Amino acid sequence: MKRAAAVLLTLILSLVSASPNTPGRADTPKLIIGVRSDARPFAYKRLNDVSIDSDATRGPLSRRGYSGYMIRICDAVLAEMMIDPGISPPLTLEDIQIYNLSETHRYAQIESQRPGPPDERTDRPRLPEPGAARFLELGTHFDILCDPATMTSENRWAQVSPPLFLTGIAYLSLKNVPAPGNPCGTPDPKANKTGGKAQETARNSTGTRSESPALIGLVGETTAAREGIQALITANELPKYKDKLMAYIQKSRDSQTTETGMSLPCKPGEEMVRFYPSHQAAAYAFCVTKSFHYYLGDVEIIRSHVAAIPGCIIENGLTTYTNDRYAIFGRAMGTRDKNSPEATLACRAGTATAPTVDGSSPPAQRDAGLVQRKLLVARFFEILNQKVVFNPSILDKAYEDTFPNQPQSRKLQLFYWAVRGERTPDPVQAIGTDGTASPAK
Repeated sequence: MKRAAAVLLTLILSLVSASPNTPGRADTPKLIIGVRSDARPFAYKRLNDVSIDSDATRGPLSRRGYSGYMIRICDAVLAEMMIDPGISPPLTLEDIQIYNLSETHRYAQIESQRPGPPDERTDRPRLPEPGAARFLELGTHFDILCDPATMTSENRWAQVSPPLFLTGIAYLSLKNVPAPGNPCGTPDPKANKTGGKAQETARNSTGTRSESPALIGLVGETTAAREGIQALITANELPKYKDKLMAYIQKSRDSQTTETGMSLPCKPGEEMVRFYPSHQAAAYAFCVTKSFHYYLGDVEIIRSHVAAIPGCIIENGLTTYTNDRYAIFGRAMGTRDKNSPEATLACRAGTATAPTVDGSSPPAQRDAGLVQRKLLVARFFEILNQKVVFNPSILDKAYEDTFPNQPQSRKLQLFYWAVRGERTPDPVQAIGTDGTASPAK
């Protein structure tokens, strides 16, 4: 059955590629991969650090300087696609393009704030943060999202992989820093700037404590922003501030709060929750400028970014309050309306445009290119599913390369077991019933 499917895929791709109206590789990449360069340890751009290389990191993303748990998984699939006999003509590095959400949207945010006439400024609406824009642009600017993206019912319109990682929301606090008496702080313009300006401004600050820190800091347009505070309330964490946190949640849900007479959590001009455009900016504000007391987010991400700042000693961060599953999402470009409101918003805000199906091309050319793209996306997920659910699983390789010498939590162990079954013993040596190593048979 597998051989027959491969032969069929080869035949279809050959017919599509042979069409005289099909754009060649020089005209448009065959696959565009959406990534972020600042979501360490799951997806990030390497600078001077040395990344462990193995079977999971020999693909086009690693060769272009990207690393992380989700990147390694995508890379293993892309590397196999490049030698897949079922894809004809074979994929090359030039056929695979990277769409860096972090860099694209940081530039767009800065451009949207350029001084100009009032009418010109209002015509440049604020672009959503990369955490939200990644799904707005999936299917219009790129085909596959290789990112720590949480599986939610809102994203079921896209093609989705099996669950690849289990994480949860946690919060960090600085060691020996007492809990604040007043959770409301004065707005900090340095911390609340959008795009790349946030971290740039923070780095230029004196590094001293803000006069009036907020209670919680987090990255906007993430699961933590939507569900994190509610999870803390449900777990009865930070009970001293429960009433104000509940009032904040209610205010966020009810835009008519100020008209109903309900007591708001803070006075006018104060804020209890401070949002940041990236984890680099949030971690710097947490550790150095101390602009807020509790850093809220997915536990591996916030701990990784804080650990990168010398001298930042934390407490907490061992308990998670949600169970969030990461997955890879896909939607072939051209199968989603690029004139949709969200796509129009992204373009108006200055997003760099990635190649899309050209509406001016003849229908036969557009249809042939779209068929080829859809088949490649389908093949990506076919290979990915096989590498995940069967032993040896790519999940184990990606974890060991990303988190070397870090034991898995019991919850994560059970998650992996449920996805790929009992892990296959090392082929070199097996562990006997007495716990000692013995030669593999």
